[in-house]
Amino acid sequence: MKAQSLIFEQVMLFAVGIILFIICLAIFTIYQNHYRSVGLDDKLDELKEWIASNIIKVAENGENVNITISLKIPRTIENEAYIIRLDSNGLNITTRKKSKFSSLYNLNKSFELGGKRIISTEGGFIIYKKENKIILT
Repeated sequence: MKAQSLIFEQVMLFAVGIILFIICLAIFTIYQNHYRSVGLDDKLDELKEWIASNIIKVAENGENVNITISLKIPRTIENEAYIIRLDSNGLNITTRKKSKFSSLYNLNKSFELGGKRIISTEGGFIIYKKENKIILT
């Protein structure tokens, strides 16, 4: 009888250890996912502001001036590819999980905004202005 209670005690102690390990693993996984989400959000905001500032620099050169800027972008953010789109509403950056939008301070009232959809895995794109059109290629 003593041997059975000793074995039962050791099995229960082992089970408690496994349960504690699983709980700790779950907690750390939740924190890791949260911090990745916050990091993705911050990096997308930073990228959006950087691209928007370059588009505004192009727009500041006057209506009759043609200008081109080439930008290099990260191929992924937090191991996710993203899409950059400039349309009549403004600048939109989208991943599978998040989307960021900038109205570009209402530049669409003074300029025609457009261009092709840029996929981040290309590693870069060109912003050019011709007359009153700002285009991403």
